[in-house]
Amino acid sequence: MSTECSRGTPRIKPGGYRVKALSYEEAAALAHAGATILHPETIEPAKRLRIPVVIRHTFRPAGEGTKIGFLPEACPNPVRSIACKLNVTVLEIRALPSEAISENSLREIQRFCSQDKTATLLGMSPDAIHLVLANNGARKETDFALDGCTQVHVRSNQVLITLVGHQLQRSDVLARLGPALAQKAGEVLPHTGEPHLVRIVIGQEHFAAFTEILQRTFFTNLDAAFFAPVDSPSQQEQMAPNPETFTFQGGRRLLPTNSSLRLA
Repeated sequence: MSTECSRGTPRIKPGGYRVKALSYEEAAALAHAGATILHPETIEPAKRLRIPVVIRHTFRPAGEGTKIGFLPEACPNPVRSIACKLNVTVLEIRALPSEAISENSLREIQRFCSQDKTATLLGMSPDAIHLVLANNGARKETDFALDGCTQVHVRSNQVLITLVGHQLQRSDVLARLGPALAQKAGEVLPHTGEPHLVRIVIGQEHFAAFTEILQRTFFTNLDAAFFAPVDSPSQQEQMAPNPETFTFQGGRRLLPTNSSLRLA
């Protein structure tokens, strides 16, 4: 199976690297994080049937692209890719001290997210729920009912950044980002049982500076066996639209526009 995707001009940081290979788990984590070049439910059947997936450049289909499959060796770089959602509203719903969120409230949140396509459920626990709402003008109002008393913290004009890498929750990524997160008032969302990703929420005004920090921290001195430099974009690529959801792979943005799926 192969898919073609357009790789547009980065509007935040020029240059970057192409990821040569991703595991099925890393690709699935990227898809769930908002990288629309692959639907989240396409990876599991490919993994189960051991079907390799290749993502190639729409304007350069003869290129090597990015291969998705079983990786023979581990990448020394802890963060392989970064997916971002711009201009979102983050809702943190918490139970009062010594109380828990009711089962009815949990089911109501799940119902709301399944019906409202602009809402994404990031994590649920007995004492907290985290939601992300896309600010794309499609929603007139947010309506769901919760039992009992809860605390709701609303943060608008945020960026949801998802770091993806093999067993990322067991790495030293958070320790390395600690000072930067404190300086930029960023927050790491609670672990939701997904070992290959780490979610960070940061204010839109700090996004450009924070991407520079990510670049310096995780994408310098890269192993050539796993990352390859990308060429300068063509004029046609520079004219590609700029969607709200995009994916950085080693600092380079992937745009889902003009994507097509072809079975080989």
